[in-house]
Amino acid sequence: MNTDMNTAHEEGNVSDHMVELWLKQNEIQSLRSTLLDQLKTAGWSDKMIDRYNEYLKNVSVKNRRALRNQSSIVGGDQRAKTYEGEQLFRDLIEESEDMEIREFVNLEEAQIRTLEIVNSKTWKEQIFHGSEAAIGNIHVELKKTRGRPKSDMSMSYQSGLIRLSYEGLDEAVLLHELAHIAGNYRHDVAFRNTLVKLTSTFMGVRYAKLLKRCYKDVGLKMREHALIEPKPPSEWVEYFNRMKKARKARGYNGDNGEDESPPVAVAKKARRKKAAAKASQTKASRTKKKVSKKKTRAKAKSKSQ
Repeated sequence: MNTDMNTAHEEGNVSDHMVELWLKQNEIQSLRSTLLDQLKTAGWSDKMIDRYNEYLKNVSVKNRRALRNQSSIVGGDQRAKTYEGEQLFRDLIEESEDMEIREFVNLEEAQIRTLEIVNSKTWKEQIFHGSEAAIGNIHVELKKTRGRPKSDMSMSYQSGLIRLSYEGLDEAVLLHELAHIAGNYRHDVAFRNTLVKLTSTFMGVRYAKLLKRCYKDVGLKMREHALIEPKPPSEWVEYFNRMKKARKARGYNGDNGEDESPPVAVAKKARRKKAAAKASQTKASRTKKKVSKKKTRAKAKSKSQ
């Protein structure tokens, strides 16, 4: 894997889906020379091979740009920034007079709320895409401290187990862990978007908007730059011919070496040319008037002397 991609992936700056696309694109790029040879054997013209090769290069450039944009997170570590954004979310709710985070009285209440969420239509159809082991097996336990402070962080596992700390017995922490169980095992963009959606559905739209704003305020991005999956030769040819037909219908036929502009472009060019000529005439006219005035003044001055 590319070093930059590997680093970004380890830090959680890039989702697993992006890595899969990146690897697939790199596979196509690494096999480019072999692929181009195969196209030549298949009867492709040198011109078409060059065009497809250029297309692959352009896809690679766009994907690298997307990766750079995705990785350029303020502060670098998305995990720490995610916690910072969620703490800001809590602080603002505490300061608010009409907002609050539901606290569970005991573990049983947390378990009941968990079942309500995971049995909902939204969870099953729109949110969950995690491990099969977690299906029908999502349950909550209290985290054993083993001598450590009770404020120790809550945790979740791909098996569907959620261990809440004694200080994490509230709905915000539960939704955070469920966002992981849903299939987002890193604190990346996909995780944040899932948590915002969970928050919107089970806490309210107002809370979701506040959480999203808090993430942005600490420098986190909420939009994942999707990588482009290169079209295989057969699909690319279909697309190319479709675009060629559309250009021809508009009056453009670059393949014949006659770079005929579409009628609309011709009309715009004519208007620009006419406007430029008019502007030039106006400028020349103003210049003549200025020269004429200067001459008149000079004559008047010489006579007075």
